[in-house]
Amino acid sequence: MAIRESWRTWRFLLGDSFRVYDADTITQATVDRGLGDLRMRMSFRLTSSVQGPINGPEVTGRERPAGLIARDYVRAWVTENRAREVWLSSAQWPLDLYGRVVAEVWAGGVAGPGCAELGPHLFDLGLVVLSRPDGARVPFTDEQLARVLKFGMKLKKRRARR
Repeated sequence: MAIRESWRTWRFLLGDSFRVYDADTITQATVDRGLGDLRMRMSFRLTSSVQGPINGPEVTGRERPAGLIARDYVRAWVTENRAREVWLSSAQWPLDLYGRVVAEVWAGGVAGPGCAELGPHLFDLGLVVLSRPDGARVPFTDEQLARVLKFGMKLKKRRARR
């Protein structure tokens, strides 16, 4: 787990209004910059404090079935875990190629009991891969797409048993 240095870290609170576009992008997010009454809209490109920049399957084209599974999982994780803390680990707000703020998303605080970071969790499940160092996406291989689809089938069976 990354150790936070307060001078290099920005903390935002994710509001109830947000959209998960795909497994690596949260858009139209209403965030509180920690002052309680100062809200703004932002888009985030997810990253991992452990692995680095995240690349999820696209929700269009040949990756669509896997992209929808990964996107829905991210949406559920953020909602169910009340993942409301967004951390920017930089002295500046790093932006990706599309103007999204590159950030880690945490549930339950950071580096404490009961905390969890979304990025490494998605890597562990095989729902995302590393993007290139410059942030450009890397297309998913057939094997990687099959792994996401298999995860989706397991998730569907688990939900059916409930």
